[in-house]
Amino acid sequence: MRDVLALLTAGTGLFFLGLHLVSSGFQDSSSRTLRGLIRRSTGTRWSCALVGVLAGVVMQSTSAVTTVLGSMATSGLIALRQALPIVAFANVGTTALVFATALDLRTAVL
Repeated sequence: MRDVLALLTAGTGLFFLGLHLVSSGFQDSSSRTLRGLIRRSTGTRWSCALVGVLAGVVMQSTSAVTTVLGSMATSGLIALRQALPIVAFANVGTTALVFATALDLRTAVL
């Protein structure tokens, strides 16, 4: 029982350490070109929705997307009005990933 608790604590610690490293990496890399790229890719609500779905699929965790976007908003890389649709559509991306894993792919392959 102690082994399971120790592994669970260590895994949670590594997860939050990874999130902290990603967040601090975004804060350190706030160059002019990165800011321009983020502004262009999150200019409209539809592009924010697409970024959110892709972030949900790639990161597979809405809490990780929220943490990264929170750190980006505090560092000034993204505005709060741009971050909120991304978080909302990250939920859609993670749900789509669950549905994709539940489908029988043999029919699509054949």
